[in-house]
Amino acid sequence: PELYKGRFLPAGTHLLSIDKTDYKIRLAQSQADLLAIDGQLKGKDLEKKNLQLSLKIEQQQLVISNNELQRKQHLVQKKLISLSELDNQRQVNLTQQQKVQDYENRVTLLPNDIAVLQAQRAQIKARADEAKRQLDKTDIYLPFDAQIAEVSVENAQAVSSQQSLITAHGVNLMTVNAQVSLSDMRILMSNIRQENQTISP
Repeated sequence: PELYKGRFLPAGTHLLSIDKTDYKIRLAQSQADLLAIDGQLKGKDLEKKNLQLSLKIEQQQLVISNNELQRKQHLVQKKLISLSELDNQRQVNLTQQQKVQDYENRVTLLPNDIAVLQAQRAQIKARADEAKRQLDKTDIYLPFDAQIAEVSVENAQAVSSQQSLITAHGVNLMTVNAQVSLSDMRILMSNIRQENQTISP
């Protein structure tokens, strides 16, 4: 509505709209960041399942390798194979132990990676919530029946946060500055006293 000093407006009147562009951009960026971090978290969940499966396979391979090493140790004692074959099996066994250790380390460290991503997600979610709150504040409505006392902003004017845009006074109670002569004041006070006595039981 046209805003000017002295105008009476009912509660719920839409007074002003602040340009939403920057707030919409911030909200869209935060929502995009949320989608990206959710994708990373899903990726980590899949990685966790794959690592656990791979670890299980490598552990089974290590059991097989240990059994083969024991078998070849018996064969060397019986002089059925050479020491070089036993050494080769030992090398295979060490390599397999290293694979198992690598997978165990990755499985152990993965919860830390997930925790970091979850913390980042919480920060991004807070930014998205704040952007939504700021966007919701771009439309300003009159919360009560009021008379406009002052308009401190013009159409298409740049405004800053915490800047006073409009001053409005509720119409339920109003203070009026009036100059009254002393004799008129006596009459007024006398009338008020009479009204109070009439009202009193």
